Amino acid sequence: MRRRTTGGLLVAMTAPHPLVRFTNELMALTDDLDQTVAADFVRRVYEAGREDGERRAQEGRE
Repeated sequence: MRRRTTGGLLVAMTAPHPLVRFTNELMALTDDLDQTVAADFVRRVYEAGREDGERRAQEGRE
């Protein structure tokens, strides 16, 4: 966790959730992509990867 000071106060800065981070990155790569559409796409990719990882982990336990 990164930390920074603000007016003498120590404030903890956490990294943004991967969905937010990758949506922002996708938005930076395009000129005409709506944020809602970008977030939906990133969410679908994220969920597909999570489900695949869970499936692979389950297969490894059997």
